[in-house]
Amino acid sequence: MSRNNVASGCARGINDRIMHRSHTNQAELPYWQRRRNALASKVRAPVEGVFVTLKRSYGYWRTRYMGLEKNATEATFKVKVMRCNLRRADRLCEERATLALA
Repeated sequence: MSRNNVASGCARGINDRIMHRSHTNQAELPYWQRRRNALASKVRAPVEGVFVTLKRSYGYWRTRYMGLEKNATEATFKVKVMRCNLRRADRLCEERATLALA
């Protein structure tokens, strides 16, 4: 991510949430980078889970938007996202029902 993009996002109140990683010549991350990664992971983890489900359960490995195929691909994606959300909502309802009965 370029510095201009980061500065533009910061001016609008948007944080980049990109995780830092250590390099081969670096024993471990400095404290501030570990702390920043910990804060960012709380935001990223729930979102990443949705994409993992889309990839594993629904076979959505690649996205390519070219010409007229864009509309068909986008519609397919929306249907897959809806299926994923419905499946997740069903599981959440079952969990809440189980907790209510316990």
